[in-house]
Amino acid sequence: MPMKLTGDDLLVILALCRERTLDRAGRFLDRDVSSVFRAIKRIEAKAGAPLFSRSKTGFHPFPAAEELAEQGREISEALSQAEAICSGLDDQLTGRQRITTTDLLLEYFILPNLAGFRREFPNVDIDFSTSNQFAKLWERGFDLAVRPSANPPEQLMGQFLRRLEYAAVRGHGYTPPQGGDKSSSFDWLVPGSGLAQHPVRKWFARNAAEWASVTSFDSMSLMIQAVRADLGVSLVPDLPALTDGLVRMDGLEVSEFSEIWCLYHPSNRGNPLIQAFSKFMKRTLN
Repeated sequence: MPMKLTGDDLLVILALCRERTLDRAGRFLDRDVSSVFRAIKRIEAKAGAPLFSRSKTGFHPFPAAEELAEQGREISEALSQAEAICSGLDDQLTGRQRITTTDLLLEYFILPNLAGFRREFPNVDIDFSTSNQFAKLWERGFDLAVRPSANPPEQLMGQFLRRLEYAAVRGHGYTPPQGGDKSSSFDWLVPGSGLAQHPVRKWFARNAAEWASVTSFDSMSLMIQAVRADLGVSLVPDLPALTDGLVRMDGLEVSEFSEIWCLYHPSNRGNPLIQAFSKFMKRTLN
C-alpha cells in the first residue's frame, strides 16, 4: 500500500511528539486546537493504525510515531535553513522584535551594545520588556528572551552568550560600621525572597550566619542603586558597565556563576530577526 503521508503530516506528528498536548502542539504549528485534532485523526486514518495513546495528561507516541517524528524533524530543519537562505537575499532585515529580559541585563548588558546592532540593522524595531516570566515567551507574547540561567527550560531553544561571574563590591564612599574589616561587620545588600533561586541569594544563604546587617530588595536594579549610594556591600554580576566606579572586595571568595542565554520558542527557529540579534550579541561579547 503506497505511503500517503505528506510533509505537513510529518510536522504535525513531530509537534505532538514534542509537545504532548493539542494546545501546545497547536502553538508550535501556529494552528488552533481543533485543527490539530482533526489533522491527527486524518493522519492515523492514513497510517491505518493509532500513532499515539491518549490519557488525561496528553498524547503519548507509539514507536512508529517517534520514527515518523524524526522525519518531520528533518523537514523542519530544512525549512528553517531555506528560510534563512531566503532572508539573506534581502540587503537589509526589516521588522519588529519583542524582547523580554531583566532590568539589570537590559541596562548593563544589552544597552551598552545596542548602538552597534542599530547601525548594522537600522530597519529592525525592538520592543523591550523587563517581565520576569518565561510563560509569555511560550505563549508567543515575546519573540526572544535574554536571560541569566544556568539551566534554561528544556522546551525552549536558544543561543549561549557567555558565562556570568559575580563580584563583591561597594561604593567608594562606604565605610563598614566602626571601621570593621570583616564581613560580619559589613552592611549587606541582597536580593529579596522573591529571587530565592538567584545565585547571589544562594551565596548569602551559606555565608550570612554572622552578618551584622542585611537589607533586601525585590529588584536587582534597585540593589545596584543602593550600592552606588554607599549603603553597603553586595554581590553583583561582573559586567564592566555595572562594576565601573565600584570598589571590588577582593578578600571575599565568590564562586557562584550563571549563564546568559538568548531563548526562543522552537517554532521561531530560523527566524532571521532572532538569529541576527543572537549572533550579534554573541559576536560582540567574543
